[in-house]
Amino acid sequence: MLCWKICPCAPTRQTLRSSIDFASLLVYSPRGLGDISRRSRSICYRIKDGSDDVVTRAADLIVKNVNTHGVLAPFFGGNTTLVPTPRSAPLLEGQLWPAERICISLQHHGAAPYVERLLRREVAVPKSAIAAPGERPGPDTHFATMTIEPQLAVPASITVIDDVVTRGSTLIAAVSLLAEYFPDIEVRGFAVVRTMGLVPDIERIHVPAVGTIRLVGGMLERDP
Repeated sequence: MLCWKICPCAPTRQTLRSSIDFASLLVYSPRGLGDISRRSRSICYRIKDGSDDVVTRAADLIVKNVNTHGVLAPFFGGNTTLVPTPRSAPLLEGQLWPAERICISLQHHGAAPYVERLLRREVAVPKSAIAAPGERPGPDTHFATMTIEPQLAVPASITVIDDVVTRGSTLIAAVSLLAEYFPDIEVRGFAVVRTMGLVPDIERIHVPAVGTIRLVGGMLERDP
């Protein structure tokens, strides 16, 4: 189980969920020195950059897992709508949106039938990847700076898609917001890569898993 302290400067809103279900496909080591750890970083960076070949390969692995009734199956298929997590700043016309590119690739591979831009970033937040420790935006900040893009149809179920999950702040905020707007449907989170920052090295990159992100007493706990 991984734990991080949330900055206490902004109180958590009441509508922020205390826990969400999430799944992920790959793992990466931010500081590992082994060959596999170094390769995992290269793959992670290319996914964050929206590289077509790596995103396509990841989508293929996800679909194979789903089609063989693997652990990722409940998050895809059927009438699931995929919703990309917003970028850290309001989206500009023509700007790369890695999470949406992942959603579209998953849709093309048959992982789910629908992709919808249901979430929008209204106010920019610091990028977690380059923010100093203690300055990364917490789930309350993400929740307060995202908004729903209304639509007429109500999805049967929603899986929120992110490229990388570290603490889980973005995912728990995005899922909470959508669950508030669609109280009668199941909303879950998925990240292509999960960070293994507290592990010195990793032995494998392809490690599909399902777990939980919890907000307990001002702490985020991600398991696994």
